This record gives sequence, C-alpha cells and structure tokens, in this order.
Amino acid sequence: MRILILTSLACVVCAFAGTMARAEEAAVALCGKPIPDSRFSILLPPRDGRSLNLVIATSERLRNDADCKPIRTELPIEAIEWLGALPTVKLGDESRIALTVREADHQIVSLEVDNPPAALVRQLIPRAEILPVANYRIFGGEERVAAQPDISAFDIKCHPGKRPAGAILELGAAPSDMSIALDLLVTSTAGFQVQIVRTGRDAKDAGEGVPSALDATTISLPIPPDAESSLVVSCPQAGGRFRIEKGTIRSAVARGLDAPSAWVWEPDIWKRYPERLLDVAARLGLGRLYTTVPIAQGQVRDPERLAGFVGAAHALGVEVVAVEGDPDMIYPNGRTNALGRALALADYNTRAAPNSLIDGVQYDIEPYLSPSYGARTHVAWQLWAETLQQLSAALDKKIEVVVPYWILEAGGGSDALAQASPAIDRLIIMAYRTDPDAIVSAAAPLLSWSARHALPATVALETGPLAPERRKVYVKSSEGDLHVIRLDDVAAVVMLDHALASSTGRAYRLSHTGPSQAARVTFDGDTETALKVGAEISKDLAAWPSLERIAYHGLPQVSPAAFAIRARAEGHR
Repeated sequence: MRILILTSLACVVCAFAGTMARAEEAAVALCGKPIPDSRFSILLPPRDGRSLNLVIATSERLRNDADCKPIRTELPIEAIEWLGALPTVKLGDESRIALTVREADHQIVSLEVDNPPAALVRQLIPRAEILPVANYRIFGGEERVAAQPDISAFDIKCHPGKRPAGAILELGAAPSDMSIALDLLVTSTAGFQVQIVRTGRDAKDAGEGVPSALDATTISLPIPPDAESSLVVSCPQAGGRFRIEKGTIRSAVARGLDAPSAWVWEPDIWKRYPERLLDVAARLGLGRLYTTVPIAQGQVRDPERLAGFVGAAHALGVEVVAVEGDPDMIYPNGRTNALGRALALADYNTRAAPNSLIDGVQYDIEPYLSPSYGARTHVAWQLWAETLQQLSAALDKKIEVVVPYWILEAGGGSDALAQASPAIDRLIIMAYRTDPDAIVSAAAPLLSWSARHALPATVALETGPLAPERRKVYVKSSEGDLHVIRLDDVAAVVMLDHALASSTGRAYRLSHTGPSQAARVTFDGDTETALKVGAEISKDLAAWPSLERIAYHGLPQVSPAAFAIRARAEGHR
C-alpha cells in the first residue's frame, strides 16, 4: 500500500535571516515553541496534549534554547532547502521516498512513503470483471468435468454422465445494502444451468437454464448482498461445452439521482453576476451550488446581496450551500477562526427570510495538506473529527463534509470518520479520477460506509487544471541530497542543494523521475466529457442507496475567467 502524505513548500519555508560567512552545522529539534531565526519550523500535531514544533536551525542557536533538545545533523545549514516530517520507523524498515515537484517553479508539493503494494482484492462492485478467474473448483463424482481458465475466458467441458457435476467460481462478497447483478456473456451447448449461491450452501436442483447459443448471449443473475457468493455452472447429463466470454458486475437498480452540484469558489461571481451564474447552472443542469461567503468582523458581508442570490436560486430550484475549509482549522488558531465564521453563518440564517436561507454548510478541511500531517496521522485525523463536531455544535445543525476517497485506509482516518459521523449530514467523496472504472472503484468503500450509516453521499469529480508535476523517487544510499533524521516518534525529512554522505540520519539518492499523470485525475476543462462520464457512472453508483448526486469541482463555466473577473482570496476556502 502507498500512504499518501501531502505537504506544501509554501507552508514550511521560512526566510533565512543573514548570510553565512562560513559553513555552520544544522541541528534539528522538537521544541515547545517556534524558534526565532530558525531556517525552517513546522507545527506538529500535538502529542500527549502538548504542541511541538519541528525546527531546523544552527546547532549554536538550538543549544542556547532550553526548550529544545537538538540533534546534530553534520549538515551545513546553508545547504538545506526544504523540511518535511514523517513518522519514525525502525531502522532497516525504511521504504522508498517519493517527492512530487511542480515543474513551473520546482516547488515540492507532496511527500510519499512507498510501501510494497497490497495484494489486490476483488471487489463485487459495478463495472468489476470476474475474469480472469482466480479461484475455482470442479465438482462431481464421475470426473467428467474439465475447466480451462485464461485471462480472457473460462471454458468448461463436460463428458456425459448421470451424477451432478460442474464448476464453482468463487466471486467474493458484495457490500451490504447494495443491489448488484452479474451479467454473463456466454456461448454454450444445450442443457447447462447457472446460479449464484451463498458460499457454503448447496446449489439448488435447478438454476437458470442456458439456451444453446453459437453466438454469445447474455445471462443476468442477481447477487445476494453482504455474503460470500459463488457462481455454480452445472453440466447436463448429455455433456457439452460452456464458455464464459465475459462476466461483469452491474447495478441491479435503475433510479434517477438528484441534479449535479458544482463549486463556485470566487464570491464575486455570485455577488456581481448572479443572473449569469444561475443561467450557467440551468444550462449545465446543476441543482446545488457550493459557494464561498465573505465574512468580516464576525458577520456575513453584504447579507442583503447574499439573500437576494439565494432567493433567486431557490426560485429556480437550485440549492446554495456555504463552503468553508482550511487545513489549519484542525489547530487552535484555525479552529477558533472557523468557529467564529460558523457563528456568523448561523446568525445570517436566523435573520434571513425563509426563501433566502442557505441550505447548509460544507467543510472541506484537508489535514493531509499540512506539512506535519505525515508525522502523526492519527492525531491529525482526531483533531479533524473534533473540529467538525465543534463546528456542527456552533451551527446547531449537521454539516456536509468533504473527504478523500482513501480516508478509510489512512492511519486514524476510519476512527475519525466514525467519531465525526453524528455531526455529518452528508458526505462528499473526492473520487478524483477520469476513468469510469477507477471512479467507481475509488468511491465504493465510502459509498458502502455511508450506506451503513444512512448518510447521503455525493461523488465528486475534478474538471479543473492541474499544474504539470514530476515524481522523484529516492532510495537509501551511502550519500544523497535527501536525508531522514530520527527524533523520538518523528522523522525530519531534509532536502539539500547537493548530495552529501550519510551522517546523523539516513541518506537517500534519486533513483528515477516520472511525469505526473494529471489525465488520470482531472478532465482538465473538458466539461462535455466530464458530464458524460458523470451520467455514465450514475447508473453504476445507483447500486448504493446512499448515493445522492454527482459533483464537479473546477468547472470552467463557473470559473473567474468565464466571468472575466480576477480571482482573489476572500474569506476562507
């Protein structure tokens, strides 16, 4: 499994005061407060209730501060260009490290620890294929069955006989609260029967009869939910041949979803061009807009203008949700600011006319964007859950929450989501992929989770531009320009401007580079294809009763460029 640990260079680089007349040695330390004149400083998720800073400074500077316990690095401080944080692992267990670098300005935008990939587990979800067959067995006491699986088909040949015989293909377990079926594309001689049974139970005497077909024909079989299932193919007494050309899982229900939604990050769009924005929403068939709301001095700015826009949207059947979010909201100062903004939004709704009430508040808090996330992921997610609970209490209502599709696999992510669930009104799943199969696979675990918790869910797709990036993979070496230094339960990841021999820490050298695959993540302005894919996967995702709608992030039609205005940071994202 690869653990994704995002960071931002802009958050960790501090100005280095003064010009070094000679090479001074750098030291790294965990300090209870920021250290003036440090080259880098990162606020870590607290441990045992105490906030700590990961600091790089000169050995002399840190030795003189009683609040720090410095460790020498034997590295010249002027050579250090970047600092990140990871959890400490046992010596010898270190994996490869990968950095993602933005090509335009060479800034490091992500840090990854590569672990061996986990074994693939077949998921019984829409669009999944049951071939190639991994596990099968033949049955019957007359030894009259032969099976030949390969990557593209599964052949069963039966000799004549009187006793029951055939083949059993193990399918796996379908998620609970989900309606799916198996479509089999087969060619067959007469007399074969097929059925799906719960693993461990006997097949019925009569399954679905398969007509003789020289040309491939499709047979559909419902799959029982929340149980291990097997496909049983039974041979006729006269013998014959049965060939599965393809086996595809599909949704067994057909239902319409709510109209899709989209984010409108720049508030000047709805403030200056409300009619144009609502016209665009109508043309794209949008039924819900996530908008930023400017707030100053504890109050919503221009509440009359907001009320007018919301009222006009409601008159056209479009809902309006205020969207908030910042990684620092999990920390004390950021949380205090977020709570103040929540109170301002709540105050607006107490004063607004019924047709001008905002329809909810959405929080897009992404703790993994903090440079310290990787050091203590469990703590970061726990702080995330606590923040959401407090925000819901301040608003006196449940909230929408945006989550990455991989949160259940993140350290502490599953527990945090469970902890926050009483405060959540609906879940927005960032399944940022462009291939329909990949979107469904990414969204599946959280759709099952939301179904079990009776929470409406939205699957979000990315349509905005992504800056070109390159992925640089580092491996352990006797010398390199990346060094990892252990401090208690935290490791400092230090990037140098040139390669040096390993000293206090472990050195890593560049192994290889590769371009990022933005086309896998975003539709990059191709709204037509994005909407087409969204409509296509809606049929598959309808298998989960929790799915409510599809959402689109970064639609060019609701961007500042489309409205000929200059985007600016106003309020919190």
